[in-house]
Amino acid sequence: MIENELRTSFARHEVLVPDALPLVPAIDSGAQRVRRRRRVTAGVLAALAVVAAVAVPPLAPHLVAHSRHLAGPGGFDTPPRETVRGPLNFLLLGLDRRPADPPSTVARADTIMIVHVNAAHDHGFLISVPRDLLVDIRGHGLDKINAAYAYGGRNLATEVVSDVTGLTFDGTAEVRFEGLSRLTDALGGVPMCLDQRVVSAHTKRTFEKGCRRLDGGEALDLLRQRYNLPGGALDRDRHARQYVTSLLDEAGNGNLLTSPAKLTKVIGAAGDAMTLDIKKVSIIDLAWQLRSLRGGDLTGVEVPTTEGAYHGTQALRPATDAAGLYAALRADTVGEWLANR
Repeated sequence: MIENELRTSFARHEVLVPDALPLVPAIDSGAQRVRRRRRVTAGVLAALAVVAAVAVPPLAPHLVAHSRHLAGPGGFDTPPRETVRGPLNFLLLGLDRRPADPPSTVARADTIMIVHVNAAHDHGFLISVPRDLLVDIRGHGLDKINAAYAYGGRNLATEVVSDVTGLTFDGTAEVRFEGLSRLTDALGGVPMCLDQRVVSAHTKRTFEKGCRRLDGGEALDLLRQRYNLPGGALDRDRHARQYVTSLLDEAGNGNLLTSPAKLTKVIGAAGDAMTLDIKKVSIIDLAWQLRSLRGGDLTGVEVPTTEGAYHGTQALRPATDAAGLYAALRADTVGEWLANR
């Protein structure tokens, strides 16, 4: 049964939460016109949250509406009141383990991104934290921030970003680059518009300036590039923000729900791409509350830095106005901070 396959797919990623949302009928109805309710785990919805709370919202209203229609009288009801309040902060940790890396290789979080959603829940900010930012890592002293994950995994990485910014996070997502490749293919590709020509340092593939739809292999290749870019890792962060925005719009494409096979494929690929830890809010309530967010509602921001060096390698130090950004995040005034820069 599809339900059993979904549970198996996500058992290694999510804690099962029973009686969460009757998603299976929306997937299975094309093959079976059976009007009986099934319940699946919140892990299925969470897996669709490609970037924590970012990709679930556009799917939520379609899933809820379709499930209610199939369930008939007494079926699933939308949340009767607002249950998620105030600004929200999520931390995304992008892990890039290459196929050639030995199993003993310790992963570093080469992409670190804060997703901040304002208190009105109608706009979000993707804040890239440069991998080479020098910070104090508890128990390890001064080092580049991407080393925190290697030292202590998700927990230490989250603690370090919290120490630097003063933020408390509502959830974290560990995103595996290779899984994003499969997810991109499951969605039928992701559109990207580049403002510069990019030549891959790994495959020699050329990405011309302009707009095109990238398949999984191309997207993964582009997301890894920094050596041949004028801005180095900062340009890579910018491409990552563009990718997340495009992914949001693709995940919110209503035609996913008219193709049960495609939706099932996307769910499986999303489960392989990430591990979520969202404890402070209900993923169902969160999805419903943010259901109207789209790519156009997201603004990309880079933590302000200045160039430096550390043990003979390039490093970045926070610029003077970085403290202003952190304060704006805590006060939920990032829009105003950007307007006054």
